[in-house]
Amino acid sequence: MGNPTKRWSGAVIRREFFKHFGELERWYSSPLILVEDFKAPLLQTAMNRFKQSFMADLPSGEGSTFSFKCLRIGDTLEDFNDTRYHSLTELLGTWHPGEHRREVILNLLEFLQEECGLGKECIYATYFAGDENFDADTECRDIMLEFLPKENVSSSTVKGSFWNVDGSGPCGPCLGIYFDCSDLAYEARDPWTRISLNHRTIPQIWSLVFVQEICQLNIL
Repeated sequence: MGNPTKRWSGAVIRREFFKHFGELERWYSSPLILVEDFKAPLLQTAMNRFKQSFMADLPSGEGSTFSFKCLRIGDTLEDFNDTRYHSLTELLGTWHPGEHRREVILNLLEFLQEECGLGKECIYATYFAGDENFDADTECRDIMLEFLPKENVSSSTVKGSFWNVDGSGPCGPCLGIYFDCSDLAYEARDPWTRISLNHRTIPQIWSLVFVQEICQLNIL
């Protein structure tokens, strides 16, 4: 890889992903209908597969790398009320129990920049800005500022910047990674405006979820 102008197939992206994160245990896709968990109607997020890790002690070891097929309903991975369209999505990611935040972020940036050839000037990052219940994620901010221009890093208060389910249980801040693939027609347009509009010229290519807090019901 290493050439961002080349059109990569899903198979090539998956192969290079597993090659880079090859030291971790691999998990591959399974049926969208979770026969072992009747409370989840469909596999709509990678977190479904790690539910038992929240229900009991976190697993030991260095973590896992996975390729999961998920069904997006509407415009989110969680909203089953918006049924305007469905799309089948493949999620590539890693799961790390314990405190590995800096290591995980550096490994991801290495993959995006060195393996995928994405220039840091086109990579944007959003971190959780904090609210009345939880502090801002300044650790992620400081790590990203070591590698990206300061104008490419911004705080965020949108729903996607903090992960939780129904306002209770395990939760935590998210680090969003975006890639600006715009052409000349959009070069003068503010990238943060396009990110807020979920514009196709600057898609989110990665979301790191740091499950480090416990939410009480209706706290969010």
